[in-house]
Amino acid sequence: MKKMKFNLLLWCFLISPGSQLFSQKIDGVYFGYIVSERNALILKSSESSLTGTVYLNKMETCIFAGTILNNLLTGTVRLANGKEIVLEGELVNNSLIVKLSSNGIPSKKEFLNKISSSAKYNINKLFTEKQDPMLFGRWETIKETDSNGISIKDGKVVLEFDGSGIEYVQIINLPDKLKEIGASLNYNPHKRIEMRWTTDGSKLHSTMKLPQGEKSDYGFYVVKSDTLSIYATNGAVTIYKKK
Repeated sequence: MKKMKFNLLLWCFLISPGSQLFSQKIDGVYFGYIVSERNALILKSSESSLTGTVYLNKMETCIFAGTILNNLLTGTVRLANGKEIVLEGELVNNSLIVKLSSNGIPSKKEFLNKISSSAKYNINKLFTEKQDPMLFGRWETIKETDSNGISIKDGKVVLEFDGSGIEYVQIINLPDKLKEIGASLNYNPHKRIEMRWTTDGSKLHSTMKLPQGEKSDYGFYVVKSDTLSIYATNGAVTIYKKK
């Protein structure tokens, strides 16, 4: 009887809305494009209840109130003119897929990148033109082709971008054709390299400090949902997935 009671209590805990085994932590700051403008959403949870602030069109501040259950959230955004719109979303891989509905007409689903796990954040950092917040976080390669369009297999690179302009690059797996070369070098190819990064429109600029000075390069980038594509000036293409 005691064992049955314990099992029942354990099951109730596992299926409860606040259980971290069945739901991700939603608290934090999210950023992305809703309809057409860049927007930020700050959320804070208390069990299944959610409160937050929405920054529409870069500056209009709106209040959000809603609930979350099993990584699905729903609530309303009160606009400055008093009108309310419905916001629905799903927490997926530490990011939000959301849609807004006004007068029963929903918008298309949009991807919001999680910027911070803390609701306390300097929101002004998100609206600078120097670093696109859609890049913030960790990305891993899922596909790569060289300048001749030939697929590079078995290799894996991780990129990490933060809001202070620091970029980290690390090779997790060397492509097969480079493993022998890497073994012959007196250098650790898996070393985490620190760089600086900025964005200018669709350009991603990266700068690395070397003993002989700084070396800068750039490529063109596109963020679509949780996928980042970088097009090098020599024709090489690398596609990353948000982690």
